[in-house]
Amino acid sequence: MNVSYFISRKIVKANPGSFSSIANKIAIASIAIGLMVMIVASSILEGFKEVVTSKLYRFSGQLEVINYTQDYLFDPHPVRKYTSFSVGYKSISDIAHLQRVAYKFGLLRTTEEVSSVIFKGVGDDFYRQDFQKVIVKGELPVFKDSSSINQVVIGKKMADQLKLDVGDKIILYFVQNPPRFRKLQIKGIYETTIDLFDQECMIGDIRLVQKINGWGDTLVGSYEVFLKHKASVDQVRDQVFDRIDFDYYVQKISDKYQSVFDWLKIIERNVVIFIGLILIVACFNIGVVLLILMIERTPMIGVLKALGATNKLIRKLFFYNGIILVLKGLLIGNVIGIGLCFIQYWFHLIPLDQDNYHVNTVPIAWDLGWLVSLNILVVSISALFLTFPTIIAAKMNPVKAIRFD
Repeated sequence: MNVSYFISRKIVKANPGSFSSIANKIAIASIAIGLMVMIVASSILEGFKEVVTSKLYRFSGQLEVINYTQDYLFDPHPVRKYTSFSVGYKSISDIAHLQRVAYKFGLLRTTEEVSSVIFKGVGDDFYRQDFQKVIVKGELPVFKDSSSINQVVIGKKMADQLKLDVGDKIILYFVQNPPRFRKLQIKGIYETTIDLFDQECMIGDIRLVQKINGWGDTLVGSYEVFLKHKASVDQVRDQVFDRIDFDYYVQKISDKYQSVFDWLKIIERNVVIFIGLILIVACFNIGVVLLILMIERTPMIGVLKALGATNKLIRKLFFYNGIILVLKGLLIGNVIGIGLCFIQYWFHLIPLDQDNYHVNTVPIAWDLGWLVSLNILVVSISALFLTFPTIIAAKMNPVKAIRFD
């Protein structure tokens, strides 16, 4: 029979209303509230990362193969439409799709406004199935037959700002020497809630860019590579780099749209600091509560030592006492924290300013591995904080402890 564990259970089950009972409840509440806040904060952080990155990847994929001398918009250098990589990319198992695109900078003119625009040309290999999810009005052109070459889809913010709607005719001036323009028709409106796209980017037929640039149908601007779920971007990037021509380069979309990912890193850093502070405070509280409980039970420690209890037994007794309180707090904290996240995940009760956060409600993402790790981390750090009060208990003089009042 484990004597230390047996006595610690009796201590935890103090009489209701006693000082020990109140101290136990404070310790449990401290751990429960701390863990609840950590679960909610980490779930929201993962939700932000998942929602924002999925929108970016839906628009541009995770990787882009470009010419080494590519200047993106103003001085485009094309790549060949058909290469050994673009034809045989499926040999890399983590690649889900590849699409050929071409970007061109332009100025959009309406009867009332003039706005800068990034024209993204796509072809019949456009990843339609994924992008179709963000179409909010009208439809996505086929980008295959001759009738679609002058049809485009624009972002909702661009449409609202310029007062455009599906079916409207617009004139787009392409920035080059000499300047050229085309009359286009709006076929649909999309919304990703990311200003970088919704306010600036227009999607049209890649053949239009090829004609404007004089490329013919054998050259494109770049390849956009879409990866399968949870594939390693860095690992696939290395595999792609080994298979492309020597004058091509592979860049991650996270590098291309670095400002968005920097914003996510700032949020992540703040959340990590917040979780760290909550964790330290919660574990420190339970250490203080355990110390108070030991002071209250100083006569009991003296009696146990007088009866032959070793220092090791005394330390284990109060260590078990603290761990029991921690585990009870973890149980309550998990139930409340996961419950709150579950409610927000399904019912979207807490709204957000979409212009600033790219989403209209607080996002929640589930990560079982992180949840388990968080519980283990709380137990481990709590155990560390519990070690110091038990050392004090073990060093008490039995005679003085029995006389303690």
